[in-house]
Amino acid sequence: MFTNGADYALARKLSSLSDNEIFLLDTSDKIRLMREKVKGKLHEAYETNSARYNKRIRAIRFRPGQEVYKRNFILSDFKNNINSKFCKKFTKCRVRKALGNNVYLLESLAGKSLGAWHAKTLSSRVFHLGDLSGDEVQVVRGGSNQPKRSTKDLKWLTK
Repeated sequence: MFTNGADYALARKLSSLSDNEIFLLDTSDKIRLMREKVKGKLHEAYETNSARYNKRIRAIRFRPGQEVYKRNFILSDFKNNINSKFCKKFTKCRVRKALGNNVYLLESLAGKSLGAWHAKTLSSRVFHLGDLSGDEVQVVRGGSNQPKRSTKDLKWLTK
């Protein structure tokens, strides 16, 4: 235990502050030991970072013929009376074939080609806040005194 700065000077003279065995080794052995230490540290860093990265990654593979949900990218348009928050978030379609690891060629349920889509825009199930089935979504317009209307009554919601 060191109590003041003079103890460090004494420890340096006795070579007790450094690793004495490393000074006795050849330069190539020192480099080999350093490489092994760096390799170990890199592997530890890889394991900690890969655990954090893999928490947010989903490994999903879709098969040809599998029905999936494709995210719709609809923008609101005042001129055409389209409000994107009332449009469907997903449409059901079928995987025609895989074009790579994460890109799939899609077709509608009627057989019309929809193009190539990345897996991040596809889902095997739809996530809703409630059970939304097709056009039977209840929409409240205005205040709480307004009656509830279905999307069939609102022409601009069905576009």
